[in-house]
Amino acid sequence: MTPLHQLRAVLVAALLLVPVCAMHGQAVYGSAGLAAFYVDQNSSLDHQANVGTGSVGGYFNFPIQSRLTAGVDVRTVYSPGSHGGSFTGAALRIGFVPHTVRLMPYFQLGGGVANTSAKFYTVYTSTGSQTYDSKSFTNGALELAFGLDVRLTDRFDWRVFDYGAAAGSGGTNPTAAMGFLTSGVVYHFRQR
Repeated sequence: MTPLHQLRAVLVAALLLVPVCAMHGQAVYGSAGLAAFYVDQNSSLDHQANVGTGSVGGYFNFPIQSRLTAGVDVRTVYSPGSHGGSFTGAALRIGFVPHTVRLMPYFQLGGGVANTSAKFYTVYTSTGSQTYDSKSFTNGALELAFGLDVRLTDRFDWRVFDYGAAAGSGGTNPTAAMGFLTSGVVYHFRQR
């Protein structure tokens, strides 16, 4: 998947999230931060780079009359460049919404698709020369994330941090994995 195709997928996902979340009265978010992409080869992680990243997403909480909320979160994390990659997935979101304190911690468990590229050395034994061979890796991935939102107004929250990782298992085949740390803003379509 080329970077242009990845960016197009991120934009399509973002455009689809806004009307769906608005229709059901929930929230959308955008954030920026750092991501680290890896290629897992036979249980040996090949670190690509720490790169700037952005994420967009939205979530829907089921109508539960409790301080604990359960819902579905859909997100896309994208980092451009030769050491970047992407993750798009959906997760079960469990959050805590206190009545008097503005802090709202949450955690998520889900899955999706991770993609990154890596450069490998290819050694030609007859000439002794080395060349780089670039390959792209796309695979299913399990996602685990947690974070903290702070209520600013009835419609806006500050996402203080969103920390997570997504990795897959390919047996003996190389697989893409990533970790991210971002901060951003959450917009709620209905007043709380």
